[in-house]
This record gives sequence, C-alpha cells and structure tokens, in this order.
Amino acid sequence: MTVVWTEPNWNGGRPVVGYHLQMKDRNSILWQTVNKTLIRATHFKVTNIIAGLIYEFKVAAENAAGCSPLSKISDAVLAIDACEPPTNVRITHIRKTSVRLEWLKPSYDGGSKVTGYLIEKNEGGRDRWTKANLTNVSDTHYTVTDLNECVVYEFRVVAKNAAGSVSDPSVTAGPVMCVDTDAYGEED
Repeated sequence: MTVVWTEPNWNGGRPVVGYHLQMKDRNSILWQTVNKTLIRATHFKVTNIIAGLIYEFKVAAENAAGCSPLSKISDAVLAIDACEPPTNVRITHIRKTSVRLEWLKPSYDGGSKVTGYLIEKNEGGRDRWTKANLTNVSDTHYTVTDLNECVVYEFRVVAKNAAGSVSDPSVTAGPVMCVDTDAYGEED
C-alpha cells in the first residue's frame, strides 16, 4: 500500500528535508513508526500490512528546526494492496489457431498469495482487449485457443491475489501472427 500526502502549507521558514510516517490498525490504540530513515518524498510504500485490516496514518514534516506536530489522522483505509503484474510474458509456441504463453509470477503479490491469472488478447491492433480465458488460470502458462489463422494478435496477463486485488496488465507480448509453424521445414 502506498501512502501519499502533501507538503505542509507552512514550513516554519526553513525547507522541509523529509517526513516521518506513523500507522496503526484502526482497532488498536498503539501507533507505530513506519520508516526507519527520513522519507525524502511525499509518498511511501508501506509493506508491513496485513490484507483485510483497516489502517490509519499520520505524518510529520522535519526541517532544520525539528519536527512538526503530527498531521490529522487519515481516513481509514482497507489494506488491499495491488499486486504487481506478471513479468517476462512471452510467446513460446505458435500454431494456426492457438498461441502458448508463459510468464513469471509478479515480484510483489500485494501482501496476499497470487491465486490466478487473467489472459487478455487484442486482435489486429484494435483498441479493444478481450478475455482469452473463461476460467481461472493458476499456472504461469496458458494456451490461447480458438484464434484465427493469419490474424495478428497481442497478449497480456493480469494477476489476481487472495485479497481480491488485481494487477495492472503486464507488458504486451506480440504482435504475432497465427500460422501453422509445424508445416515449416517439412519436405513433400
């Protein structure tokens, strides 16, 4: 989960050098410091969260004169962090009506186990992406079938995790034209 805030309206006459972020489970009374070192930006990726819990945050700015009072408490946020998209999506087999895709799991699962993948296809370079699988794909490979011969396709993969988070689409694999690659190299 990435927490974002704005710079203070007034810095006390000295530039802000960084921030301190605190968080707590909404049902707890204890605040904990999130960062070990000064946060130089106005955003921070919080990784020590538990999916399904509701968190609150507050932040303090620091300059040469010291730390500001902590901000007002943020709105409560349900921890469903987006998982990252699958990586290294590649086309490994091409046939006249099917294409086999393989990919690597996301490098970050959003704090919950990846439970499956959605494969999307784009036919002929159109702006419209459609589902290529009707059921959950739990493996890191899938053969897209019912494609049209001599048509160009692109593919991408989206990851889903146990908390219900869905990643952005992966980098596109393709374009590729569906042809019968088994026929190449054969002699009559």
